[in-house]
Amino acid sequence: MTKDRQHGNRGGIPPGLKPVRTRIIIETELARMADGIGSTTSVPVILGSVRD
Repeated sequence: MTKDRQHGNRGGIPPGLKPVRTRIIIETELARMADGIGSTTSVPVILGSVRD
């Protein structure tokens, strides 16, 4: 039996924890990954957003 099953956690957010500023966290991590890819491959990386 896995630890998650023992505690009844099925991959969701544990009780008592809430996502805070999820968009900021995702954007920060994507920028970090893009910087790593750009520096490793010497290919310029352009970040932006798409608007409808």
